Amino acid sequence: MFLIIGHRGASGTEPENTLRSFRKAVDAGADGIELDVHTCATGELVVIHDDTVDRTTDGSGKVSELSLDQLRGLDAGSGERIPLLTEVLDQVGGRVLVNIELKGDNTAQGVSRIISSYLGRGYEADDLLVSSFKPTELSDFISIRDDIRIGVLFEDHPEMYLDFAGQIGAYSVHPRKDLVSPSLIRRSVDMGCRVLTWSVNDREEADRLISMGIDGIFTDHPQYWSRG
Repeated sequence: MFLIIGHRGASGTEPENTLRSFRKAVDAGADGIELDVHTCATGELVVIHDDTVDRTTDGSGKVSELSLDQLRGLDAGSGERIPLLTEVLDQVGGRVLVNIELKGDNTAQGVSRIISSYLGRGYEADDLLVSSFKPTELSDFISIRDDIRIGVLFEDHPEMYLDFAGQIGAYSVHPRKDLVSPSLIRRSVDMGCRVLTWSVNDREEADRLISMGIDGIFTDHPQYWSRG
């Protein structure tokens, strides 16, 4: 099955990584959503891409140095607030794949704990995919639990990351779109890895990648691509 995954939700038209953005992606019929997590100063896992709030909210400062209450007081666009990971999981309710990217340092343990609390309560293991650019975070996550599918993100050094994906038995590799090549796909297939690439928002580009044999795309506009 070819996957259409909403990159930070429907981030091309909605405030990224917000409940509103994820809701639009799911309602449009996307196969999954992708989100990023950091740990805030009071220990909660919050959904935001950057390690600061400057770009995506009306505030400033490092996520790791702001409390949940301080983060909640910020406007993340169109009146939306920075959501907790648990709030996104509650809203999606296991209807589509949720790709949780371990963006911040030391997020593996917290994500594992939250996943444990949702399995069998609206979610099965195959409803979740944990990814990261950081091999240490993925290794930490696997050391805690090995029943959740793993995706290896990379934007350079493909051979090194493919080696790592093979070593950990990753479910998928997530190369930046310009790194996708027939040889990368062949090697990934030989390892039993699916190839999901980012961020694809152009039809001609998508057709070119599909012709090479990719298994899915992360897109800012899932409503334009989904089968819903």
